[in-house]
Amino acid sequence: MAPMLRLTVVAAALSFAACQCTTRASEHTYACVGDADCAEGFTCVALVCTLHGGTAGGGEATAGGGAPAGGGTAGGNTTAGGGASAGGGAATAGGGMGTGGGVPPTSLVFTTTPPSPLPAGTCFPAIVEARLGASPQAVTVDSPIGLTAASDAGVGARFYASSNCATSVSAVTLSANQSTAAFWVKPITGGAVTVAADTSFGQATQNLTVLPAVRRGSNCGFQTAMTTDDGGSVPDTFSSCTIAPAQLDTAHTVVFFQATTSGGGVEGFEIRCRMTNTTTIACDRNGGGPSAPIHWQTLELPTGLNVQRGIRTCESPGPIVLTLPTPVVQQNSFVLLSMRGVGDLDDDNLYVASLTSPTRLELAYGLDAGNSSCNFGQLEWQVAELSGLTVSTGYEPDPLPVGEAQYLRMGLSPVGPNTALLTQLRTINLNDAVCRTMVRTSMPSPSSIAASRGAGNDAGCVAGPILQLAWQRLDFGSRGSVQTRTVTMESGDSTQNVTISPVDVTRTLVFASSQAAAGQSSGETNYAGGGHLFGEGAARLELVGPTTVRVQRSRSSNRGVITFYVVEIEP
Repeated sequence: MAPMLRLTVVAAALSFAACQCTTRASEHTYACVGDADCAEGFTCVALVCTLHGGTAGGGEATAGGGAPAGGGTAGGNTTAGGGASAGGGAATAGGGMGTGGGVPPTSLVFTTTPPSPLPAGTCFPAIVEARLGASPQAVTVDSPIGLTAASDAGVGARFYASSNCATSVSAVTLSANQSTAAFWVKPITGGAVTVAADTSFGQATQNLTVLPAVRRGSNCGFQTAMTTDDGGSVPDTFSSCTIAPAQLDTAHTVVFFQATTSGGGVEGFEIRCRMTNTTTIACDRNGGGPSAPIHWQTLELPTGLNVQRGIRTCESPGPIVLTLPTPVVQQNSFVLLSMRGVGDLDDDNLYVASLTSPTRLELAYGLDAGNSSCNFGQLEWQVAELSGLTVSTGYEPDPLPVGEAQYLRMGLSPVGPNTALLTQLRTINLNDAVCRTMVRTSMPSPSSIAASRGAGNDAGCVAGPILQLAWQRLDFGSRGSVQTRTVTMESGDSTQNVTISPVDVTRTLVFASSQAAAGQSSGETNYAGGGHLFGEGAARLELVGPTTVRVQRSRSSNRGVITFYVVEIEP
């Protein structure tokens, strides 16, 4: 050994011998990948430099003795990776939520795409996935996921744990050792809807564009007849109403409408409307004369609503019997009709429609089944079958004889609170006194129906009889909530706003109790004069906001009273 080197070693040894430190090299932990990374006498065990004969993190004088990073006790009788792991206690690094190195998920995302187009009432599956970065990451314990929906117009959507979308839920569970959870979504509000899934490590959101269950419009109607240069007139007998957004399937869409007129005459007032395709409602009448605005509504549901419709021309003798192309469940089905007629509003152009079997629709007119003439152009019928709806029907013979303005039928089977009434009537020619033939109907109790005419004018409006009243009670049960309102419009009152409890306008229908003529628009009036001024007792019913129905008459010289129903559908 060279003299200089020998002196250096001796100095170092003396210096070490004089050190009073208590820390030894063996008390430090040195990380390694292989043996070459460790000092002489140490080997690389479990990524820690370990003295020959010892275990990483174990024994009494092993590398890693003392407290490891993260807080566990790496000395004593534990080994690195066993018992208490780096990261502390008995939990894995990151604590209990994730696998894969003990790292929890950091986000939740939707991995499914909703259907397009997406009508309200569609039940579709959704899957959310827990992720670490861009990769799926399972959880080690059951993790609840809260489900919510937001919309400016209403509830937005409901959530379900099974594909039949029968019982709604507000949360699902992401099970231990899984990275995905499935549930089902049913949007019920039209327009922009945001659904959200929330859990402890993140929120997933998805934006939906939903077609509304109910479309509505006042973009059509009839104008007053135009006078030509040669002194004649051109009657306005046809109107086309544009549906936007378009319906998806006419077989799952039913049409309601109300038409009102400022003048007289059956040719101008008795109006027929029918859906001809997914974008058009065509309305017509037999004659011109007065203006007649129209308000229409459609209800479309992707499942649970089936609609059959057709046109029937005047046929004699009556009744007219139709065979439905597809059998229906009678207790779930109701009938809507409209027609265009001529002459007087009497026995040959006021119809009573009824389902007498699952495949038989009967249209009765005249004073008896053997009447040999009819006096209308064409009639539009719709038979709508809605699951969850319960329909009860009946006839009242001679409900309003001469001298009677009020009728009450009691003792019917009770219906639920979510029930609406639709009626039709048959009568004789009452010599143009419109108040005698305009009959308002209502349900004073769950087991009764009432009929009223004249709006308080018992002297001038009871000179003739109402021969027959046909009724349909539509009990929506849990399929829809129903509000009933009766509005009285005095002379000079052509428009009135009626307050209702808040509804979702994208799935709510409004219609009057009587559909004698011009759609579901009719009530009663005290007008006893001539001229067939039906606009006194009929109204257009427009839902202009969540809490307001606008009732509009085209003629307001006398009193009009209308009972109507606000039906918020559960798609």
